[in-house]
Amino acid sequence: MDDLRDFKALLERVAHISKWCPSTDQLRSIREDIKRTISSRGKLTVGDVEGIIARRVPDAIYAMLEGVDNSDLKALLLIAQQATASKQIDSH
Repeated sequence: MDDLRDFKALLERVAHISKWCPSTDQLRSIREDIKRTISSRGKLTVGDVEGIIARRVPDAIYAMLEGVDNSDLKALLLIAQQATASKQIDSH
């Protein structure tokens, strides 16, 4: 059972899972799917692991770690600051 607990912890780190409650059978199925993928393709990617987990435990919740593109927000902020500065100059 400790090996499944360790396996679950490893999956959580690799796939950035923040909340899930997989059963023992689900963890075993994930392990078998991973073995099958490695056997057939010779490699395993994080995307493969995430896909396997999503199929076996669809209610798992993942942490989003990718950066958010704020370039549009920054551009809007710059425009708003310029408009405010322009109004202040015009009012003097």
